This record gives sequence, structure tokens and C-alpha cells, in this order.
Amino acid sequence: MAQTYELNLRDYLRILRKRHRVILTLTLLCGAATFLVTPRKESPWEAGATVKLTHHSSVASLFVDAVTWSWGDDLATQSRIIGSLPMALAVGQALGHFPPDLAAADLADSEELSARVAAFKGQYDAEPVAGTSLIRITARTSDPEQSVRLANAVVDTFIREHTYERNRQIIETRKFIESQLDEYRQRLKDSEGELTRFKQQHLTSLSLHDEEMARLNEDIGAYDRRISAVESLIASLENRVVSADSMYLDLIGSETQDPGLVELNNELVELQLERQRLLYLQTDSSPEVEANEQRVRALVQHLVAGYREALDYLGARRDELVRKLESLPENDAHAARLAREVRVNEDTYTLLRQRHQEALIKEADKVQEVTVVEYAAEAKPDSSPGVWVRSLAGLVVGLLLGLVAAFVLETLDTSIDTIEDVEAYLQVPVVGIIPHFDVQEIAGRLAAERPALGRDPNLRHYASVIARHDKRSHIAETYRTLRTNMQFARLHGGDGPSAASSASVFLITSSSPGEGKTTTAANLAVVLAQTGKRVLLFDCDMRHPKVNKFFGIDRAPGFTDVMMGAAQLDEVVRPTSDPALAAEGLDRLRILTSGTLPPHPAEILMSPRFDEVLSRLRERFDVILLDSPPVLPVTDAAIAGSKVDGVIVVHQLGRVSRNALRRTKTLLDNVQARIWGIVLNDLRSNVTGYTVESTYADPESGAEATRPRRSAASAPSPAAAAWVGNVWSAVRGRSPHGNGDRSATDGSNETHPGA
Repeated sequence: MAQTYELNLRDYLRILRKRHRVILTLTLLCGAATFLVTPRKESPWEAGATVKLTHHSSVASLFVDAVTWSWGDDLATQSRIIGSLPMALAVGQALGHFPPDLAAADLADSEELSARVAAFKGQYDAEPVAGTSLIRITARTSDPEQSVRLANAVVDTFIREHTYERNRQIIETRKFIESQLDEYRQRLKDSEGELTRFKQQHLTSLSLHDEEMARLNEDIGAYDRRISAVESLIASLENRVVSADSMYLDLIGSETQDPGLVELNNELVELQLERQRLLYLQTDSSPEVEANEQRVRALVQHLVAGYREALDYLGARRDELVRKLESLPENDAHAARLAREVRVNEDTYTLLRQRHQEALIKEADKVQEVTVVEYAAEAKPDSSPGVWVRSLAGLVVGLLLGLVAAFVLETLDTSIDTIEDVEAYLQVPVVGIIPHFDVQEIAGRLAAERPALGRDPNLRHYASVIARHDKRSHIAETYRTLRTNMQFARLHGGDGPSAASSASVFLITSSSPGEGKTTTAANLAVVLAQTGKRVLLFDCDMRHPKVNKFFGIDRAPGFTDVMMGAAQLDEVVRPTSDPALAAEGLDRLRILTSGTLPPHPAEILMSPRFDEVLSRLRERFDVILLDSPPVLPVTDAAIAGSKVDGVIVVHQLGRVSRNALRRTKTLLDNVQARIWGIVLNDLRSNVTGYTVESTYADPESGAEATRPRRSAASAPSPAAAAWVGNVWSAVRGRSPHGNGDRSATDGSNETHPGA
């Protein structure tokens, strides 16, 4: 059954430290974006007024409501109308901000005017109150009194404009009747005066055919009234003012009144009312309004054509009666014509007065759906969140997003970031923990102490071997811990009868390049040599060799030259070029470089000659460390791993995926290589929780020497802890060559990861 591991508080803190850049970046981005997009408060004073929208239906407006009314989402519609540019222009004119002669159509012709009106409109807004029929109008300006005036001006202007729109048809009809009434009043006055003057001049010459003349004049007058009615209808159509009740159709006469004309007249009324409804929310140039206009023009043409046909018929009948009247004596006929004209004008004037009174009554019964619930009385400071409050909210949102992103990235990350994961996943103990150290800083310090090293191109590699030039540092202590564990491996890893004195050959490798295997091998060789052992550091990397750079020696001649017969083994096994190593008791450390780079390194490692060379080296040295290429890119490490006593895999946490590390172990297992343990290199406390900050006193120097320490979150598994404990007990009781674990050359204190 697979082991499960539950995260504790230290693990969460480790993830936060590891992903702190993601969290910080998202937090700052959200905070900065909120700060930039949040408008600055330039209007700190706020005043509000409330209006109520009610659906009224009077007797006079039933027809209008049936055609145009749609309750729907009228609150939202009216709120948008309040926030429109034409309404803002009307409010600005009421407050004196814009000239009174400007019209809404002027906004489309002037971008400057539109911008000014839009800026003014931004000082107020209207929103429906949820669950009610109320609309809340809020004005925000820098002056409290101006905010109150603006809110109330919006209320008054909206009521006036809304009432006018709802009663526009009635108002336009009344204005048209008034214009016709004035005209026919003057006509009646003129015709009565002319008849009076004619009678005074020709009273004695009038004939006795009064009865017949009266009848003819009455008939002609009736036709004149009908002709006048038809002309009025035509004028109404041409002026686009249509009555809802077809008030003149009954005057045409039953013999000419066409039911189709009545139907067309009613349809025209409906189209004009529909146009008014569309103009509430649209402009004259919108597609629906233009389509409505085309239909109205077509109906007007049909109606005008029908009425002109009726007018021609009535005119023909009237002319026939006039010819009969003209057959009477001339003075009588003229008097009859004048009397007829007076009667026609009088009847038309009387009818217009009646219609005018009806229009006044309808207008008095006008529809007013908007009422004031509350006028703005005083202004209060704007309570909306400011830029800093919103920016703080943006930071909080960014922090939450950053935390989510951090844990998502951690979940998607396939690399191994903790010591427990390595041990549980590979079932191999961690035998060494090497914390991160700054090679560049060490190189600079060495160049300052030894100016000659400042010109050495391999100074960075030299500085990486910290166990030889800074042996009291906590980094050197971690390599000594690894040495202790390897000594235990020698005690129990030999195959001969005297395992304690047999040579041990270890392969130092890694999964991928750049994980620090060569640095680990070089430092491990130094700390092993400090115990007085005969140590050989064998550069078995014949593709990208680097051991020679760490110790300042030439790469050739080397191992490949021995394999090709160009050199003897004794010639290529060389000491380091640093005299200080001999002075420190490290004269038993030897280096075997890779030599000339061959075309096929794998074939060299598979040859019997390699086994012979390795056997000869076993006889001469206590410990042999082979620095090999990484396992995954090439097969060299797998070949060499099958020929050594143990394999040490160097792994840098978070660098390669767990699948790659698993593949490394599988490849080594396939060749039956013995993996003694994992060395975790370049550990950082923000990744694993590993820390080296605890100290203990060096009894000889009095200085504070640091020792590595694990946090609770990164403590080794119980099996690994017991294993390391056995190492410590075994080494304390027995050590090859009688040196023990405390080196006679450096006097350092041995530590182990579980200490």
C-alpha cells in the first residue's frame, strides 16, 4: 500500500516561501490594476431624489394605451432615458448651463457639444429601486447646494418631458385646430360683411324667387361644407396630424364615404402612434422609425387620392347646383352665393369651436405617470468606496488569487521538493544533505585573500571545493556527514572475508546535468583524504570532464590514454597541484583525469580493459570515487554502476521531475547497481524547510561552528533516522586504520543529518 503524507503547517509555509514570487506578483498586479481603473473622487457631495412611475389610463387615452403601452421593464427604460444625452441637454438648459435654443438634433452635428453634455451627464445617474416602482436619481458634485439643485432639476425636467411625450398627440391636435379656428373666424367675418354690403346696394333688384334660391343655396352650402371638410382632411394628412376618431368623415356624405377610407384613416392613426412610441427610445434615423415612416407616406398617398376623388365628385354636384342658381336673375344669384358662403363659414367655424373645446378637455385630462416622492433636501458626503479602499480590496483579491495559483502550481509541479518525498518515492535513504552556498561570494573572498587566484580561469571551480579552503564552515560539516555514512557503507558493503579493510568503489552520478555531482565528488574526496585514507578521485566523465578544473591539473594524459595504450596507469594517477593540501595531510589524495576525449566512451567502459584497470586501482586505494556522466542523457553511468560497490545519486530538489528520478533508479536497478543513498545538493530553506542556522561551540577554537538542522516538516523518515543512528554507533566504536570519525588532521566534529 502506498504511503500517504498529510501536509502540516510547516509544509504550507514551505509552499508559500517557494511560490512567494507568484503570490507577490499577482497581489501587486491586482492592486495596481484596481488603483489605475478606479476613478478619483472629484464629486464628494451627493444628493438624491425619488420619483414614482405609475401606469394611468384615462378615457381619452384608452386608444393610445391600447396601441403604444408596454409595461415590461419600463423602470429600466425610463432610467436609461433619464441618463440620455437629450435629457441631459434639457436639464442643463433648465439650469442655464446650455443655450435655450439648442435642440437634441444639434448633438449629432457637434462633437464638442456632445462631449460637454456627456460630461454634464456624468454628474448624475438614475437607478430603479428593486422591488418597487420607484426611480432613485442621485447627483454628485463638488458643491452640496449644486448637488441638490441638480437632482431636483433632473426630477422636474424628467416629469415635464415624460408628460409631454405621453400627451404629444393630443397637444398637436389642439394646436392644429386652433390654427384652423383663427382662419375660419376671419373667413366668416369677411363673408358676412360682404353679404351685408351687397344687400344694402341691391335690395330693390332682388327677385321674388326667394324660395327656390333659398333651396339651391342651402344645397350648395351643404356641398360647400362637405368640400371644406374634405379639404380639411387633406390638409390634416399633408400636415401629418390625424385624429383618432375620424371627425370629418361623417361630413362627406353617405354617397361618397368609402369604408376603405375609414379603415385606412384608422391604420394611419395607429402608425403615427407607433412612431411616437419608437421615438421614446430611438432616433429618426433608426431602421424601425424609417420603416414606419415609409408605411405612413404610403397610407397618406392612398388617403389623399381617395379624398380627392370624393372632392371631385362633390365639386361636380356643387357646380351643377350653381348652374341652376345662375339661371336665376343675376342679383339674386349673387346674393344667394354670398349667403351660402356665410353659412358654410359659420358651420365650419362652429364645428371647429366644438372640436377645440373637446381637445381642451382631452388635454386637461392628460396622462401624468411620474410623480415626485421625495425632492433632494440636502447633500451628504459621497459614501462610495474611494480609490484606496478599492485598491486594498484589489490587493486582497490578488492575494487570494496568488495563494490559489501557488497551490495549483505546487499541485501541477512534478518535481520532488522535500526529503520525505525522495525517501518515500524511491525507497532509498538520504545519506547526505548539502545546503546552498554562494560560490561567487567564496570565489571573491579567495581572490581577495590570494590575489594570484584572481587570474585563474578555474577560480569558480576551485572555490566549489569548500572542504579544503574553509574546512570549519557548516558546508564542510555536511560533507563530513556524508563521509560518515560512506564509512558505514564500507563496513557492511564488502564482499571479501575482511570487509573492513577492503577497498570501496563508489560511483557519483545524477539524473540530469547541473545537479552538482562533480562538486560533491570533489568535496567528498577531500574530506575522505583528511582522515588519512588513500583516496582516488576518478573522472569517469569522458564527455564533459571537469575534475581537472577543480584541482588545477591538466586533463591529458588520463584514463583514456591508458585504455588506448598511450600511457601507463602510474603516470596518469597524479596528486593535486596545490602544495597546501600536502601540508594539511591530504597528500594521499590522487586524481585520475579522463584524458583525451574518445569518440565512443560507452565502449571503453564496457571493455575488459576497464575492469582490469579498476581492479588494479582497488589494490592501491582505500576509497575510489568515480565521477560519471548523468544517468538519463547517456548510458555511461549505468555501465559503470554495474562494476562498482555502490552508487551515490546526487539530486537537486525541485530541478527534475519525480518521473525522471524514478527512471534514474530504474536504469540503475536494471544493471543491478547498488544504490547506497541519495545526496540532496544545493538545498534552500525556502524549498525544503532545511536550515543551518543552529550553532554549537567548537571546544578547540572557541568559534561558533554551524551544524545543519532540519525542521520538523523535513525530518527524515523513521527508517532513515534509525539507519543513520546505527551509522553513528558503528563509527564511534570502530574505524578503519584506527582513525575513527574524528580526523587527526583537522580536529573537526562529525555530524549527521539526523543529529
